Amino acid sequence: MWQEWSHTYQARVQAFEGRHRGLTQDMPDRVAALPRIMTAQRFGWSVFLSRLEGVLPPKVSIEQILPRFDTGEIQLQGYAVGELDLVEFLTRLRASPYFTHVPPVPAEQRWTPEGLLTFPVTFHYRMDEGEARP
Repeated sequence: MWQEWSHTYQARVQAFEGRHRGLTQDMPDRVAALPRIMTAQRFGWSVFLSRLEGVLPPKVSIEQILPRFDTGEIQLQGYAVGELDLVEFLTRLRASPYFTHVPPVPAEQRWTPEGLLTFPVTFHYRMDEGEARP
């Protein structure tokens, strides 16, 4: 009876391992990603967007915001009506106590067929104490 129970138990363990092997193989990668995921979930988007809106000139719009939680950088893609509007935006970013490492002028700016200046810019966001780090 003991041997029969032992064989049944071993068969169940092997079946379980066989069914769940694919789920557990990438477990170290999943565990390593947890701090990044938790930081992303705690990031104060409302505060960040409010601060960004505070420096945004009327003739500049933001198309995409990509926070890089591993490096603390913010990658942003936007549009400006003209070059002076872009320069004003970058000047306001640099003047804010919340944004650092703002480049003088993005190198990859280009004009769209609609007559708008599209630009990427990467900078750092300085948060207050208690805010999650991007």
